[in-house]
Amino acid sequence: MVCLHYPKYFLSSEILKYRHSLPCSMKSSRRRNDTLFELSHEKRRAIVEMGIKGSLRHSEIGQALNMSPSETTRHLRRLIEAQIMVRKNDGAFGMTRFGKLLVEQAGTLEFITANEGYFQAHDIASVPDWLENPGALMKSTRLDGTMEVLSHILRMNAGAHEYIDSIQPEFTDAIVLAQSERLREGVALSILTTERSKLPSEYFIGKTLNLSVRTAGSLPLFFIRNENEGLVCFAHPNGEVDYSVAWTSKGESFVEWCGLLFLSQWERARPAFL
Repeated sequence: MVCLHYPKYFLSSEILKYRHSLPCSMKSSRRRNDTLFELSHEKRRAIVEMGIKGSLRHSEIGQALNMSPSETTRHLRRLIEAQIMVRKNDGAFGMTRFGKLLVEQAGTLEFITANEGYFQAHDIASVPDWLENPGALMKSTRLDGTMEVLSHILRMNAGAHEYIDSIQPEFTDAIVLAQSERLREGVALSILTTERSKLPSEYFIGKTLNLSVRTAGSLPLFFIRNENEGLVCFAHPNGEVDYSVAWTSKGESFVEWCGLLFLSQWERARPAFL
């Protein structure tokens, strides 16, 4: 079930009075506030949550939410006027495209609010807007603790059988050892690092034909992806990567998102001469 939660200021009496005092030149802003107001009601939120799953009958809504026919009609009328829901030709009620998008964005808002402390302290501007920044992180699991994050990174390296894509602002011995071992086993390794970083000699022991390296001036994140999983750590505003928190998932959509994130950084970097 999709849960919609809005910050308390959406419901304050001051905001509700303000939305009625806006001049005509601010109709767009007023419409935005009106839409949020409609979704602030518990019953209307519940109807929307039901509507995401498919078409609804008037009686079905009333029975599920213990509402009288007149109360059900009133809430549906307000959702239709807000263009969140629509009545179909067969008499059933469903979500509009705008309504579905609104629910998706409401989920993003809830995610950002729940992780407010993290987003206040980290810079995720390195993720292009077209990559749904930061909505894609909703599809991942948050890992907390430097040791847990490092252990997970090592497991991802050890579990790679086809390829490893990695963005590494700096090199740590444990990760270098894990990657060099996979490299010798024939795993393709693509590393994006900073121009000032020196590639460790362990990478050149044995086969290096499947090693690709590019460099960039600065890299405000750590990243690793194999054929089954992706993980990313973002930097603080000072550019220092925070390894105490990571976002990771084996979900297909997140792994694909990680691939696009890697390419967005890789294509802007310069090939390194090995």
